[in-house]
Amino acid sequence: HENHWIFWFLTIPIAIYIFRIIDRKKYLIKLQNGEYVSLGKVENCLKDHSLVTNVCVIADSSKTFCVALVVPDISSLGDSAQKLNLNTYLNTSTQELYENSTLVRYITSLLFNHGFQAGLKKFEIPKSIALISTPWTPESGLVTATFKLKRKLIQERYEIIIDSLYAQEFSGDPSNLKVKDAWNE
Repeated sequence: HENHWIFWFLTIPIAIYIFRIIDRKKYLIKLQNGEYVSLGKVENCLKDHSLVTNVCVIADSSKTFCVALVVPDISSLGDSAQKLNLNTYLNTSTQELYENSTLVRYITSLLFNHGFQAGLKKFEIPKSIALISTPWTPESGLVTATFKLKRKLIQERYEIIIDSLYAQEFSGDPSNLKVKDAWNE
C-alpha cells in the first residue's frame, strides 16, 4: 500500500502555464481575412516613433486592413516636410501641411517600417493614415484624464476621414500608396 502512494506522487504530470495578457477583448478585432488585431498593441508600438504624439488605430471587421488617425509631433512633422522639400507648405497654413499627400505617404511608410521592425505583422500595421492637427486632450473630450483614448467619440468625430481612409486605393505596400485627397474634394 505504501509503495502505491509513492508511485502516484511520482507520476503526477507537472505543467507550467504562462499567460500573457494581450489586450482587452473589446480592443481585439477580427479582420475579414480572419486575423486578429490588438488595437492597443499596435498603438503602443506606433507611439514609440518620434513623429507620433498620439494615435488611434481603427479596424473594421468587414475590411482586411486597419487604418490610423495620427496626431503628429509638429516639430518632427516640419523636419519631415523639409526632407521632402515641402518648404512652401511650411510657410503657409499648417492644415495644408497635414493634408499634403506626399507627406502623408512618407509618414505612412515610416510608420509601416517602424511597426514591421518592432515585430508587428503586416496585417496589424495601418495601411492608411490621416494626420490630425488638433491635439487630443481631456478638454477636447477625446481622451480621459489619464489620456486613454475614447474610441467611440474619436470614431464619431472623424467618421468622414475614417471612411475616406478605407476608400483609398493602395497597392499593399505603403510606400506605393495612391492617396486620394478626400479633404479637398
